[in-house]
This record gives sequence, C-alpha cells and structure tokens, in this order.
Amino acid sequence: IQASMNRAIFQASLGIGLEFDTKTFPKKLNKCDYDFFGCLSINDFIAIAFLPWIFVSLSFVIIIIVVFEKATHLRDIMVMSGLKMQTYWVVMWAFYFSQYMVMMFVLWLVSAFVGLRTFIIHSPIVMLLFFVIWGNCMVVFSFFISTFFRSERTAVCVTLLFQLIAIQGGVVMIVQLLTNPAVGYDESPYLAYMWFPPMAMLRCLM
Repeated sequence: IQASMNRAIFQASLGIGLEFDTKTFPKKLNKCDYDFFGCLSINDFIAIAFLPWIFVSLSFVIIIIVVFEKATHLRDIMVMSGLKMQTYWVVMWAFYFSQYMVMMFVLWLVSAFVGLRTFIIHSPIVMLLFFVIWGNCMVVFSFFISTFFRSERTAVCVTLLFQLIAIQGGVVMIVQLLTNPAVGYDESPYLAYMWFPPMAMLRCLM
C-alpha cells in the first residue's frame, strides 16, 4: 500500500513513475548455527558423547559377572547349598540397583556442580524418576542378556560390540528423528524403537 501511494505521489507531482519493491524483514542472526559447539559449553558438548556410555556402563559389568558365575558353576554351588533362585535374583537386583543409584547420585552432584544442562534445566523429580526407571530396566535387561551366554569371554566380546552398535547407531537415529521437521511432535516414528531399552534411554537423554 505504501509503495502504491509513493508511486502515485511521484507521478502526480513530478510526472515520474517509480517502481517500488518490498523485501522480507531482516532475520536475526542465530550465532548458534555458526558455533562449533552449538552454543553449548565444552562440558555439555562432551557430555553428549559420554553420558550414554555412563548410563550403560554398569550393564556391561552385570552381564559379565552373572555369566561368570554361571560358567564357573558358582550359581550351582549356591543352589546346592540351599539358596533359592528367586532369592538369588532378588539379591542380585538389589545389589546392582543400589550400586547404580549411588553412581547416579555422585554423577548428579558432579554434573550439577559443573553446570551440565542435562541435570540442571529439568525438575529434580523428573530426573529422579528417570534414574529409577532406567536403573530397574537396565538391571533386568542385563539379566535377560546374560541368559544367552555360557562363556564369559564370549559375553565380553558380544556385549561390548552390542553396546557399541546400540549407542552409536541409536544416537544417530534419535538425532535424525529429533531434527527432522516432518516428525515434529509426532510420536509414531519412535514407537518402533522404544521397546529396546537403550533406545528409550537415549530418547530421554537427548
């Protein structure tokens, strides 16, 4: 409208016709698009790569120890001494879940001290709920994975390879879904992967 009025005024007063063109409003420069760390601190940038490994590290230990006890027949000796298998699994769950919660508590304190955004921008209740749910899921999933091995050497190799593929592949897949504008708030693309515990953990972390 303003361009049309200016053209009419110039035409009437000076006999000169001028062509006016409009441009889009200048956009504010987003420096995060050009920052190597994406406007994250160096601590947050490093944590993105290492936090998933920290959250699955105890799973590796659980699988190896459970398989070792099975391979060396220590479990059979305990059963012959009167230990019930139900008691064995309950004690193992309580022991490793307690270890995990202590590790998460220390990690939480250190992360809050250095200012990691993963641990300070969310509600403490939400973070505690995530720790408890993932801890139970990780311990039980580790018990399940241990049933597929009879040798601790095989368990070490396969578990390490399994975690490498799950973490690295899972991070790439989750990032692709999160950054895809076509996905947005649609939860259906995630449903095919949320049955797999490491993928659910990565979704919560990222």
